[in-house]
Order: sequence, then structure tokens, then C-alpha cells
Amino acid sequence: MWRAAARKDRRALFERTLIHNPTAAVRFDDLIRERVERLMAFPAMYAVGRAPGTRQIVLDEEHILVYRIKPRREIIEIVRIVGARQAFPGRRA
Repeated sequence: MWRAAARKDRRALFERTLIHNPTAAVRFDDLIRERVERLMAFPAMYAVGRAPGTRQIVLDEEHILVYRIKPRREIIEIVRIVGARQAFPGRRA
């Protein structure tokens, strides 16, 4: 399940990259899709996140996908896609 903020992050990354390099935009969006598909199969595969209760997927040197696992309902919630140097959701800078 993608939170609205995460969908917005993904769209903004795609649109920003598309302006300068359409091929890279499609490639990066495909990378996100592939990692999320792997995440659905193996939710605990990726590292524990910086913010409490989260895990993270390093997409590249600059971007991290933050997610949380909701065990009672067996839901994976994609919280945000953030810059590697940004403050994380749920954590003060």
C-alpha cells in the first residue's frame, strides 16, 4: 500500500528526471517497481530504517524508499521516497 506522500514522491522524481533524461526516468521507475515487487515477496529482507518502526530500501546513492510492515494485517506500507541525506519521516533532523 502506497501512502499518498510516497506516490507523490515517486511521481515528482519521475517528472524531474524525465525533463533531463527520459531514459533514466523510465529506468529508475522500473527499479522502484522491481524493488517493491521483491519487497512484497520478502518484507523483512531490507535494512531496519532510521525512523522507529520502519525499514528501508536503498534505491541508489541519493534515494531511499522507506516502508513499514504492519504485521497484524500483513500490510506493507510504503511511507516515502526520500533523499539519502534528508530527515526521515517520524524523526527530527
